[in-house]
Amino acid sequence: MSAPIEPKLGRILHIALPIVVSNASYTAMLFIDRLFLSRVGKHELAAAMSGGMTAFVVMSFFIGLIGYAAALVAQYYGAGRHEMCTRATTQALYLALASYPLVLACIPLVDDFFALTGQDPELTAPATVYGETLLWGGIFVSVRTALSSFFVGLGRTRIVMAAHVTGTLVTVPLNYALIFGHCGVPALGIWGAALGTIGGSASSCVLLGVFYLAEIRGAFKVQRPLRFAPDIARRLLHSVCRPALSPASTGAPSTSSSRSCTPMVRTRQRPRPLPSTSTRSPSCR
Repeated sequence: MSAPIEPKLGRILHIALPIVVSNASYTAMLFIDRLFLSRVGKHELAAAMSGGMTAFVVMSFFIGLIGYAAALVAQYYGAGRHEMCTRATTQALYLALASYPLVLACIPLVDDFFALTGQDPELTAPATVYGETLLWGGIFVSVRTALSSFFVGLGRTRIVMAAHVTGTLVTVPLNYALIFGHCGVPALGIWGAALGTIGGSASSCVLLGVFYLAEIRGAFKVQRPLRFAPDIARRLLHSVCRPALSPASTGAPSTSSSRSCTPMVRTRQRPRPLPSTSTRSPSCR
């Protein structure tokens, strides 16, 4: 077995920094919404905060579940099984579609949640509109996460960063037009802010889809790319849900999950101590 590759800081930053920027893109979209809404009114500004965070909390579990496909893609890519990288991404896309009805089922609960937490009635209505609209557009966030997992697993994180930054930039003119009513569009206020964020997520999703289709026509081409692979889907669900539901998840990480995510590295074994050869000295009389 070959010796392990020593990690270098430059290589780590080359892969990690674009991921950091990509993960911050959705937060940046919500910040842009609040920046524009601050010119509409203080109630809209506060409502965008509570509504946006509520929608993100609902979608965060599914984003984490789907994003774990990046670990599977990385494992298959490292093993030289390029066709399985496409299979893993397909299962992530199916999970994104399957999770969407669950996200929609939470929409009627948003208003009740705000009432339960005792939020100011003047903020409840706009916060509900904003949060529910974001949840309606949550499918683009889920599909974008699934497509991103393919490139993250390959270590080509700059493609993901470019798509996410483009989506964030698209949000700016959409918010300007939809919130204040420009370019022939009526002023929609906080609803327009949510629609602008959905438009930005959709644009990054389209870009990632174009890059993904270009890749699977080359080295990652596979017959019947849309085939459902229950073994991969089961592995994806098992690797994420078992540590989350295990009592040990509050303490040390699960051994099975760490085994599935950690590459095998050759380690040196400690030499066994030699048996003691010292003899007991006779006692002095």
